[in-house]
Amino acid sequence: MIARFGEKLVSVVIFGSVARGEAKTNSNIDDLLICEESEKSMGRTD
Repeated sequence: MIARFGEKLVSVVIFGSVARGEAKTNSNIDDLLICEESEKSMGRTD
């Protein structure tokens, strides 16, 4: 994440089953990245 967002990255929040310690082998990781405002949208990554 640091490689992609650099110094604009303010915070990373992990939530869902991984954060609750209930993840299974096929669970995804739900995350929220908070970045400083940018002139160009970074878009959604799946």
